[in-house]
Amino acid sequence: MADPIRMVRDGTIIFFDGTTPTRNEVNIPYDMGNFELDVPGRDVELFLVRNQIQDPPDIRLTTDNPLTFKFSLYLKDVVDASIRQHLLDGAIPAGWASTNGAESDFDTLGIEFQLEGSAFSGTDRPMTLKYCNLTGGFKEGDAGEQTVSGIDYEVYPTIA
Repeated sequence: MADPIRMVRDGTIIFFDGTTPTRNEVNIPYDMGNFELDVPGRDVELFLVRNQIQDPPDIRLTTDNPLTFKFSLYLKDVVDASIRQHLLDGAIPAGWASTNGAESDFDTLGIEFQLEGSAFSGTDRPMTLKYCNLTGGFKEGDAGEQTVSGIDYEVYPTIA
């Protein structure tokens, strides 16, 4: 059976940190319906022999590429002020730990995009991006729209 078409308001975005055993997290209702994820994967390089493609071709995986994403949310839904600030300046909220570990030179947060499945006789479908560097913007009007974009330093997302 094919998955049903998802509509706006069918999910939640969860920002989380690297605290163990219980992570800090903030759940934000996902009303905008415009989550975009680009998964470039790994580069494939073709090696020629005397400037000719062989049969079978000599192709190899070379460079890993990080994921990129973007989405919008309503500022009114981001009730935690430290997360609101993080979406603009990338600073980890006080009391939170980087998902990249304490020894890293650069702090990251995780994002879980949770597709709601119960309304469609299915199960919830979480997609996790573990090592995110976020940048954001703000647009006046329409209840204060916040745009978020970023890079996840993984080759592929984790999908349950």
